Amino acid sequence: MTGHSDKPDRIEGIYQNGNVTLRYAGPWADGTKLTLHVEQAEPPTARSTADPPVTGQAVIAGFGPPGRWVGEILDRYAIPYVIIDLNERTVEAQRKLGRRAIAGDVTDERVLKSVCAEGASMLFLTIPDQKATIEATRIARRISPRLFIVARTWHTSAGFAARQAGADEVVRAEQAVARRFCDRLFRKIHGWTER
Repeated sequence: MTGHSDKPDRIEGIYQNGNVTLRYAGPWADGTKLTLHVEQAEPPTARSTADPPVTGQAVIAGFGPPGRWVGEILDRYAIPYVIIDLNERTVEAQRKLGRRAIAGDVTDERVLKSVCAEGASMLFLTIPDQKATIEATRIARRISPRLFIVARTWHTSAGFAARQAGADEVVRAEQAVARRFCDRLFRKIHGWTER
């Protein structure tokens, strides 16, 4: 403990069965202890470790905020991509900006076949509909076994379904939210320990 404060210099914890219970109870009057769940990284799939680095055209299915962020990164690295979106106004706006965009449903096999036939090597399923994401993953994997697929889901269970359907990587919204809460909490705890 520090000389003039009841806050510790560091916080210690006990790790057991994937959880860390902190010894510092924090400012809660009833002495509530904080337990954090430690998430294990998923092991890479055989496909992602055995294949050479991904090159070639990317496909972004859904051009809302997540899809736009993917597009910005691809732009930064000069990786060509095509956008698939149901919203014709979005498609038209992106075409006016000089981007390749298709108005269509990513769960339509003909749409996926057309972009895969052009040499697509990456598919980013950023659409908010997790059932459609799982279906598109299944179709894309059948069409192109070597395609690198990143799927967005809301729930962990849907993430597992997307992995079973053939996704190489899954971004689970509820886990991303949980991580943000943990980040905020760690900042707060860190603030307490420095006072």
